[in-house]
Amino acid sequence: MNSTGPNGMTTLAGLLEICREVTGGDAEWVPVQEAELVAAGVEPWIHLPLWLPAETARTAWDVDTTRARELGLPSRPLRDSVADTWAWQ
Repeated sequence: MNSTGPNGMTTLAGLLEICREVTGGDAEWVPVQEAELVAAGVEPWIHLPLWLPAETARTAWDVDTTRARELGLPSRPLRDSVADTWAWQ
C-alpha cells in the first residue's frame, strides 16, 4: 500500500516555503517555465530535485493512499519531517 501524505497536502512551492522557514534561509524563488527548463537540458529529478515534467508529475505524484488511510496510518505534518531532516543533516 502507499503511505505518502494525502493527495493535495502541499505543492512544490509549499514544500520549498516550509524548507526556507525551517532552515531560516533567505532563498528567493524565481519561477521558470517548464519549457525553458527542458530547453536548457535540465534533467528532471537529477538537476532539479522534486521537479518532474507535467506529463510525468501527474502520474508520479497522484498516488492513491486510500488503503493506508483505511488502515489508520497517519500522515505526519510536513513541517515536522522537514525540521527533523534539517536537524539530522
